[in-house]
Amino acid sequence: MPGEFEETDGADQTTFVQWDLGFSRRDPELFGKHWERLQSRLLSVIEKADPLVISAARNKYRLPRVDAPNWRSAIERCGGK
Repeated sequence: MPGEFEETDGADQTTFVQWDLGFSRRDPELFGKHWERLQSRLLSVIEKADPLVISAARNKYRLPRVDAPNWRSAIERCGGK
């Protein structure tokens, strides 16, 4: 997933920023069918991961499975439109 790292105020912290699933703001496909397919794939990964493991350098971060009613539909509804 394309993105960039930003400086943070804390020691030993890294912030990865990724907007619009890598689409340019001027891209006519932003929020189009291709974007919706990518969003759906990303949400499926998050939904099925148990736990979701994020690796960074020598560290691994384990996030528990998302357990909130209708979390996915709430994201899909707001999807940039």
